[in-house]
Amino acid sequence: MILTNKGDYKFPGGGFKDNETVEQCLKRELLEETGYSLVKVGQCIGRVLEQNPDKFEEGSFFSMLSEYYLCTIVGMSQAEQMLDDYEQEQAFRPVFVDVQKAADNNEGLLNGNSGSINQWVKRETEVLKQLLNK
Repeated sequence: MILTNKGDYKFPGGGFKDNETVEQCLKRELLEETGYSLVKVGQCIGRVLEQNPDKFEEGSFFSMLSEYYLCTIVGMSQAEQMLDDYEQEQAFRPVFVDVQKAADNNEGLLNGNSGSINQWVKRETEVLKQLLNK
């Protein structure tokens, strides 16, 4: 997972570029955000559809479909991260963390009602809790 400087855990990921396949997108995003190379993309284990009023453009609506896949990385060899500006600002750091610990941590952030919580924390926490129920 990715640990941010706001203390939350998130799954690596992002959007498609230039007609990428799911596998190509996952490989690129994982390498960029964590420095780890993906060797195998497994089955899709879930989808989350977020829809709400846009926070940045009044009168607009935000809609995003996130998909979650089981993946296998190549060993523990790590290359340098290639982070976008906002990822650098949040000091994205790849970590191996227990699902329960990540869910509890994020839940604590949500319950603290901090105004500086990342927009993805609620979504990622729900996915972590679903993984625990499987």
